[in-house]
Amino acid sequence: MRLRKLEAKDAPRMLEWMHDENVVHFMKTDFMHKTMEDCERFIVFAQEDSSNIHRAVIDDEDNYMGTVSLKNIENGSAEFAITMHRSVMGKGLAAAGRRRTEQLNIARESAPCQAV
Repeated sequence: MRLRKLEAKDAPRMLEWMHDENVVHFMKTDFMHKTMEDCERFIVFAQEDSSNIHRAVIDDEDNYMGTVSLKNIENGSAEFAITMHRSVMGKGLAAAGRRRTEQLNIARESAPCQAV
């Protein structure tokens, strides 16, 4: 498992978890009405977003498994979010994604990510 920048090829699997009631049931955002175009726009936006970091969680074959995000980055701290495709839930990938995210340089300078 590793993290990489989101790519256009991730959109179909991203949309799958967005339309999975078991994944999004307790989420504030209404993902059930998101479209493929919404996913594609988010992926493009993620490349240019300077206040958040969004990464794809991928397996050894570069298959998209979920998204990990650091949001509202400010003064070396950030809000952490992770969503995994149901097919990989319970396999430890979310925990591994969190550990990898802690290694990101969220200040985009020299301050390491602080685990909370």
